[in-house]
Amino acid sequence: MAKVTLINPNRMKPAVAPIALDYIAESLHAAGHEVGILDLCFSEDWAADVDAYFAADQPDLIGYTIRNTDDCYFASRDFFIPYHKEIIDRVKSRTDAPVMLGGAGLSVAPEAVLGFTGADYAIAGDGEWAIARLADVVAVPPPSTDGDGVARDLPGLVYREGGVIRSNPPAWMDLADLPIRSRRWLDNRRYFREGGQGNVETKRGCNQHCIYCADPAGKGTHLRLRPPEAVAGEIRNLLAQGVDVLHLCDSEFNLPLQHAKSVCRAFIESGLAGRWRWWGYLSPTPFDDELAGLLVRAGCAGVNFGTDSGDPTMLRRLGRQYGPDDIRETARLCRAHGLTFMCDLLL
Repeated sequence: MAKVTLINPNRMKPAVAPIALDYIAESLHAAGHEVGILDLCFSEDWAADVDAYFAADQPDLIGYTIRNTDDCYFASRDFFIPYHKEIIDRVKSRTDAPVMLGGAGLSVAPEAVLGFTGADYAIAGDGEWAIARLADVVAVPPPSTDGDGVARDLPGLVYREGGVIRSNPPAWMDLADLPIRSRRWLDNRRYFREGGQGNVETKRGCNQHCIYCADPAGKGTHLRLRPPEAVAGEIRNLLAQGVDVLHLCDSEFNLPLQHAKSVCRAFIESGLAGRWRWWGYLSPTPFDDELAGLLVRAGCAGVNFGTDSGDPTMLRRLGRQYGPDDIRETARLCRAHGLTFMCDLLL
């Protein structure tokens, strides 16, 4: 058994619960490891909190999540990686445990981020199985590992070798194999109180070819679906904590269409409808009358369509598979069912 500390450095407000750490902690616990979380989101003095944590506890491995590399906002253009390096340097000065990076932002440019921050390792792509395996190796290094005790063949591993940063292709897991998500590892109640919404995912991956999107880099290009009843069970666990407004973390909830309908039916049949409100990202297509009706019955309060543009030429250039008539028809269906919606545009 290894002691693993997971660190959330994201202090942006309004507060958004680091769903990845909740999921990672669940997998580590299921694999028999001891899990601690250092959550800096509400910290008034992150350096003092880092010092206090490692003065009281020394783990065998540290998992550090990087949700974003920048704020994605033209007016400020705030680059976050120097901030992460500052925290990682502080952590490494307080413990000898190796620091492993992960997260959606990390997966966009894993080699560059690892090199800049000076962390020991990174995992690109899915992290649940990989960090549990790395914790196994740290706890009891097998003969097949190198001198530093790290399995070089670990999928998604980014590491240094002879002064060169190398990386292994990620492995995309079957989401049905993940343990039940209790959502008990974070203070979700406080995040909800201060941020206004919870979060949950129903699938991972994206098979679209939009020219600007980083999701395929972090989640793969194949759609991997969670069992709808498992999603409903996770939401019940959040409801028990008082979190009754959520946003789906899926890239586009209605890809594929039948999975979206199955998830909505699971929400309805499990008795969740009426107990919570939720929002989601959707593509303008595929979208039909049945889905619009199911969304309303399942408690969906509103939809954010990643429309991008209303110009057919620009949509083709962006790699989108729909046109202006599709957008109009989807808007008509939403209005017919009284479903609130908005359309994102790229400028």
